[in-house]
Amino acid sequence: MQYMIHSLFPTPIVKTNFNREFTLEELDIVFSEKKGHSVGNSSSNNRRILENPAFIEIKKFSQDCLDLWVDKIIAPAYENSVKLKITQSWLNYTDKKGHHHLHYHPNSVISGVIYIQATEFKDQIEFQNTDINPWHVHTERTNAFNSNLYHVPVKTGDVVLFPSTIYHGVPEVQGDKTRISLAFNSFWVGGIGYSNDETNYLEIKDIY
Repeated sequence: MQYMIHSLFPTPIVKTNFNREFTLEELDIVFSEKKGHSVGNSSSNNRRILENPAFIEIKKFSQDCLDLWVDKIIAPAYENSVKLKITQSWLNYTDKKGHHHLHYHPNSVISGVIYIQATEFKDQIEFQNTDINPWHVHTERTNAFNSNLYHVPVKTGDVVLFPSTIYHGVPEVQGDKTRISLAFNSFWVGGIGYSNDETNYLEIKDIY
């Protein structure tokens, strides 16, 4: 039998790499930040960590990643008519045997995670499909159509971007080192909708 399976309306996940080692100045800040406890791990009290002057290159790279998302995935009709701008940014620390519960980021369009310290072949980010599946069938193997969880392996320097509304978390950390990541949210700046549609068009000015 000849057949073709179409994957309709997929959820994009972008993975890239920072492509340089983190500097001693950057790492000094990472390891000296004051932090508070979360569910299974901890995070920095500073929710605007990318505003630190020492992180200027990391912030620029993060913005470049968001610009890539807009260009390649959203593909606006008019160049520079809309962009995604970084809003909150913070550090996450997950010790060995720690985890981060499944959650999503409200009031954000696209979120990103930069892995400052992650163990290759052991660390990963987990995504959950929250669509209701009324039929439970014992399956022989998993694939993109019957899976509810998807794991993206990560290592130091990797960057992962995803829609902020998708549930994600950190499974129990198996590496010996504390897994450290820098996460950021984003929001629209510019015009969204059709400019000749007064009902739905929004002009969003600088949000920061």
